[in-house]
Amino acid sequence: GINAEYGEHRAHRAILIARCEYFSAMYRSLPPGNDSVTVCIGDLEPTPNAFTSLLRYVYCNDTEIPAEDSLYLFAADKFYGFRNKQLQAYCRKSLETNIKTSNVVDILKAADQVGSRDMKAHALRMIVEHITVIQPMPSFKSLSRELLLEVFEAMVTHMKTRQGLLPKSPNKANTRF
Repeated sequence: GINAEYGEHRAHRAILIARCEYFSAMYRSLPPGNDSVTVCIGDLEPTPNAFTSLLRYVYCNDTEIPAEDSLYLFAADKFYGFRNKQLQAYCRKSLETNIKTSNVVDILKAADQVGSRDMKAHALRMIVEHITVIQPMPSFKSLSRELLLEVFEAMVTHMKTRQGLLPKSPNKANTRF
């Protein structure tokens, strides 16, 4: 079975192993008779809906994923080592479409975690543009030192550009992730 914070779900070991490097390595290292693994991505534990979406993807390659599950599942592709890379592409598109001031910090963290430079740059630009709304939020206050420094650097670059100290880059202004 697969364990998550809210319970255990039955899954076929052979399917998990065939579709995912993580489960393949996990099951190889388990002692005989122990068929239970716990699902998480680093510190992220999936919501019940995200977990169901994850299993639907593993079993059926189903990328009809609710937008609210995309943040968790965006990082899942890299963490679990899926053999098919459609999940991250779908989640990226969903996050692009649904980015808001209320979730941009979480998107920044996820983009940093999976090494998505263009999504990270887009999130940083949005944070800079809406810093007075985003800065008081608990999610912003929980940013790592490194990400706070990147936000600061993005703010300085934005201010220098506005003051004419740096040339405006038309390509960056229109870049979508």
